[in-house]
Amino acid sequence: MNFLKSIAYRILVSAILVFSVFSTPSYADDGLSSPFFDGTGDGKWAATLFVGQLTENELSEIIIPRGTTFTKTSFIGGALSREIYRWHGFSVEAEAGLGYQFGGGSGQDAGHVWGALYGRYNDFPWNDYVKTSVAISVGLNYMTDETDFENAETNDGDAEKLLHYLSPEITFAMPENENQEFVLRLHHRSSASGFFGCEGCGSNIIAFGFRQRF
Repeated sequence: MNFLKSIAYRILVSAILVFSVFSTPSYADDGLSSPFFDGTGDGKWAATLFVGQLTENELSEIIIPRGTTFTKTSFIGGALSREIYRWHGFSVEAEAGLGYQFGGGSGQDAGHVWGALYGRYNDFPWNDYVKTSVAISVGLNYMTDETDFENAETNDGDAEKLLHYLSPEITFAMPENENQEFVLRLHHRSSASGFFGCEGCGSNIIAFGFRQRF
C-alpha cells in the first residue's frame, strides 16, 4: 500500500510541474485574462510575512476541528511567490520561503526552508464585499535540525529533516485593496505515508500573515 501511495504521489507532483511549466495560457479578452497579469502576460509577485504556533494536533484534527492544542514553540517566517499560470478563477503560484521556530525548550529550535507550487481558486460570488481565495500546495520543507517534537512523533524516534510540505491557506482582502491580503495558513510537514523515510513524522504550525502583491 505504501508503494502505491508513493507512486501516486510522484505522478501527482510530476503532473503539476509539467502542467505549470509547459501550459501556455491566453491573455486575450476571452475570459482567460486576469488582473494578476499585465499586457505582456507577466504574473505578479507577492511577499508574505507569517507568525504562528506549533500544535500537538494531527492534520485531520485541525482540518476537522476537535480542539487545537498549541505548544510553546513559536514560528516566524517569510515567503516570496509568483503567479505563473491562470485559467479563469484558478491559478498556479511558485513559492520559496524561509522561517524559524523557537521556544518550548532547546530541542525545538530549527530553521525552515521550503519550496512549493500552490493551486489557488479566487472566483467567489462574495468577492465584491470580501476578496477571498483558497489554496493548497505540494512541495518540500527542509528543517536545519531535528527537533525533539518531531522525533517523539515518529514510530522509531528518528525524524527526517526533508519532508513533504502541504500548506492549505485562505486569504481575505478588501475589494478596493485586493493586492493586500490577510492570510491564514497551515504549515504541514509529513513523510507522505513513509515516502520520505520515516513513519508518523512531521508537525503542524498554524500561522497568520500579511501578503503584498506587486
